Amino acid sequence: MGDQTSLVVNTNDELWKELQPLLRDAMERANKGDFEGAVNTCRDAIAKFPSNAEPYFILAILTMNFGDEGQAIKMAEVAHKIDPDTREYVQVLATVSTRAGRLADGVYYAKIAQACEPHLYLGTFIPVNLLDFGAALQSARPSMHGIEGQRLFNEASYDAAFREFNAEIRLNPENATTLVWLARTAIVLGHFTQAMGALQAAIRVEPDNMMAHAQLARALVRLGRSSEAIAVADGAVDQSAGDCEVYLAAMEALQLCPNIGSDALLERASAFQKIFYQEYEPEEIVRDRGTPSSGVPHIGFISNAFYRSPAMQLVAGWFAVPLSKVYKISGYQQSACSDTMTTNIRSGCDEWRDIYGIDPFTLSLTLRAEEIDVLVDVSHLDGETGGAIIGLQPSLARVGFCALPEPGLAPGITHVLSDEGLAKGDRAMLMDGQSLIEIKGTLFPHKPITGLAQDSSAPVASTGRVTFGAFASLPAISPEWALAVGRIIRGLPDAELVLFGVDDLSEYARSMIREYFMNAGVVERVLFAKNAQSDVVDDASSREHLSTKLPPSCWSEIDLFLDTFPLTGRKELCEALWSGVPVVSLQGNRRSESVGASILTAAGRTNWIAQSANEYVSKALEIASDPDRLQSERTDLQNVIATSSLFEPTKTAVAVRAALVDLARKLKA
Repeated sequence: MGDQTSLVVNTNDELWKELQPLLRDAMERANKGDFEGAVNTCRDAIAKFPSNAEPYFILAILTMNFGDEGQAIKMAEVAHKIDPDTREYVQVLATVSTRAGRLADGVYYAKIAQACEPHLYLGTFIPVNLLDFGAALQSARPSMHGIEGQRLFNEASYDAAFREFNAEIRLNPENATTLVWLARTAIVLGHFTQAMGALQAAIRVEPDNMMAHAQLARALVRLGRSSEAIAVADGAVDQSAGDCEVYLAAMEALQLCPNIGSDALLERASAFQKIFYQEYEPEEIVRDRGTPSSGVPHIGFISNAFYRSPAMQLVAGWFAVPLSKVYKISGYQQSACSDTMTTNIRSGCDEWRDIYGIDPFTLSLTLRAEEIDVLVDVSHLDGETGGAIIGLQPSLARVGFCALPEPGLAPGITHVLSDEGLAKGDRAMLMDGQSLIEIKGTLFPHKPITGLAQDSSAPVASTGRVTFGAFASLPAISPEWALAVGRIIRGLPDAELVLFGVDDLSEYARSMIREYFMNAGVVERVLFAKNAQSDVVDDASSREHLSTKLPPSCWSEIDLFLDTFPLTGRKELCEALWSGVPVVSLQGNRRSESVGASILTAAGRTNWIAQSANEYVSKALEIASDPDRLQSERTDLQNVIATSSLFEPTKTAVAVRAALVDLARKLKA
């Protein structure tokens, strides 16, 4: 059967004449570096010839050449299933499987290849090395996609990491470690449904993998499934066995659930800290006061995210303050990533140390030896936080800022950095022995914004109806908020609510939001925004007018911005205020419920802060029911907002630095 003189014609001549140009075009595109075009050509061929094996096989070769062995195996298996007697399909399966470390599969395919016939036409399309099983055996090694994905993740190259983790899972679908990394990357990228699927698969493989449970809770809460998130997160905290990374991930999910109380969070945090301290038994630092070595206050900043990240967008300005001889600033970088922001932060430190990959115990001893008075944790949950380092008490004082929405609930924190608008909520969430460091202004300043007009008029003057705006995300949009907004909209004839940022919403999230507003009785007056170039559709049943997340033009369409509650917004509030759009926000009982109040306080608009849902509704109606007031509030805001402390990050930086140095001096007194 294997003799070259007795070839089996797998594809008839007439059909091959149609198929060959498509496959050759795909290979030529690949040779020119146009991988996407090559893949699309193969897909066109598959659509035109769905029952032929050749297009799948060429796609297997292409994906193999670009390093995705898992996809190559999958496509070659499809070709083999369609045409099981073709030798080349089985040979490629043998070599690719063997190269990827799947030796049993490789040997199996190599054996059956001997009983198959060669394809009459495909010889010129196949690289010789993909038919050499002997060479594949010599170069066989485990897949490196998962390791490469972790490297890329730590460099904050999330899209590339996502591709590598997917490639690993296609090869090893039961690799629980990679499934968790895939999910963590998906959460960073906003692919919450895919993250949930990967984590459920990881838990099926390893039911006791508590990091998988903790990350699943993070994905669930972002899909609006708070009740499920609470159950999963609680289980992860209970079974964490003192693992800080598991605890912090699960605790973040719990803190984002709008239907869990402050007392419950404090109880969970207290219980975990007892377990942590029993497990690790950190020793309290005892330092002689008044000695020459302790004369200069020493402030340390530690983070896994000293690069362009959500945390650093708030923190980077702190390092723009000039260095001083009367205190010392040290930076501790827990990531392999570096960019211009990293460089700028590094230049704002007297000393800098890269500590990526050092275990918490060793690092804690190192920090103790460097006699840091105040260590500020500015880590972010996108990666490994190193939370155990803070828990091991490596400095006299440990200050929480952003590792958790309620930063004082992380192990080892002695002080919480706060501001005028946050202080009420932060004080309510302090644990035993913790103190507040309160600065004037806001911890959430924004640089002056370019590209946003500050001279637009209130749109009600031209439309004749009030248009409210809000940012659409889960879990920020809550049933309670939707009911309050329903009361506001019903209180004004023809009023509408435009929800921006919906491009990032899953269909599940959209359906939940629609259900919330259906229960509020105003779903027909809520518009989803999707495309900045599109006009509002007149038909109320399909009104979806559109922008990308928050286009510059959207603020000229909004009369009043309604901040969500209990979880409040940040960036969108700053943009609204910069553009002159009035904002109403409800101040809650926790930090995550008070960011809007912090921003409005810095903007000089404390009169727009409500203390209850009823007051929220009445304030919104009071402003929105008078078109002249909407315009006057807009004009007044546009005239003064640029000079408010909200848009002067340097003031915040100076205040933060002064507060930390003052704390260090008090510790030495």
